[in-house]
Amino acid sequence: MTPPQYSKIKSFASHLLHFKNPSFAAYLIKRTQHGWDKPEFYTQDALRLAREAGTASPALVKTDRFEVGAIEINNFCNLNCRMCNSNQAKRPRGFMTPEVFECLVKQLKAAGIQRTALHTIGEPLLHGHLLRLLEIAERYKLKVWISTNAQFPELIEAILKNHRQVLSSIRISVDGATASTYEYIRSGGYFSKVLESLEIIGLLNGGRPDCEFNLNLHTVISMANIHEIPLFFQAFGKYVWPEKMIFSLINGLSPDPGFFREVFPFPNLITPTIPCLHPFRHMSILNDGRATLCCADFVGELTIGNALDTPLSTLWHSPDAEAIRRQHLDPETMQLRSCMGCHEPYSFSSHILDAYIHFLWLSAPELPADEFGKQAIDLLKTMDQAVAQNELHLLPERIRPFFGIE
Repeated sequence: MTPPQYSKIKSFASHLLHFKNPSFAAYLIKRTQHGWDKPEFYTQDALRLAREAGTASPALVKTDRFEVGAIEINNFCNLNCRMCNSNQAKRPRGFMTPEVFECLVKQLKAAGIQRTALHTIGEPLLHGHLLRLLEIAERYKLKVWISTNAQFPELIEAILKNHRQVLSSIRISVDGATASTYEYIRSGGYFSKVLESLEIIGLLNGGRPDCEFNLNLHTVISMANIHEIPLFFQAFGKYVWPEKMIFSLINGLSPDPGFFREVFPFPNLITPTIPCLHPFRHMSILNDGRATLCCADFVGELTIGNALDTPLSTLWHSPDAEAIRRQHLDPETMQLRSCMGCHEPYSFSSHILDAYIHFLWLSAPELPADEFGKQAIDLLKTMDQAVAQNELHLLPERIRPFFGIE
């Protein structure tokens, strides 16, 4: 008998009632439909990304409908991660008052913005009135997502017990699958606290990976942790769906990019972020109310005015904003030191590596960690060589053997 095609069923509801946890059942159906549990999905995704690698970049055109990607409720952190060095940021430390936050939320809603992050370069769980801010967001029906280093399990529990409905997602940053690696990279952090936070989330979710909100585990990959990749799935798989473990390559978005240069030995994959799409699509709000066209403005160099006394739409079209965009349209005129010092791996290399990690985990879960890391390094070398030889058009053919395609 041919199994039913769920996408053709008139309504899921009647079928999900047969399950004790409809949300869990719905996600199982969704991940099967999309193929997230099959290595073939990641093969096709990687090949698509490889084909697009040599194509033209998106046009740098300012959108009339802008997004406010983040509200920085505070700009200080309890850690000083080696790739971030946020403690070297030049702006004064501060936090946003609930009154200022509510004023900004009203502006966002008036501009038709339904979702934003409570994060830029700080740890949002350090804000002393975070639960009150979530109450405000909930009152105005603004969805928020939080990126955290998960060092505050009790607060995570309070958030999920009292404000789960306002969350669009929680991203937990974990850059080591063992205590030694994690605590080396995330200086000042405790691996045990991450596990405690995840255990709380797991208990609140009935012992299953999350289905009630979007829980992501984000890992920055470098030579410091590349030989631990399968251990992430083993250590955290009971809390997070494999497809929601996101692996991205380390970048140089930091006041001091020295660690980036030290642990990413693929020079041809590194590119300046000029021109950058961000000033044409998004702005963020700093803790003092100033708007900036950078997602991580350590210095405050890309600010374009204060959202507390000027409408967001006016700031978006302001002369200061246009001056920043002109420099990105004509990089030879660039004078913004923050932009001039910003480098990252090509986006295709990061996304292809993420697809390969998921492919390899699904197709060879017993592969030893050292061998897993070696194969990931070989893929990075292959992409690095393709850029060095100006042969990105051949990238699909070069990566096919990694995915078992002759």
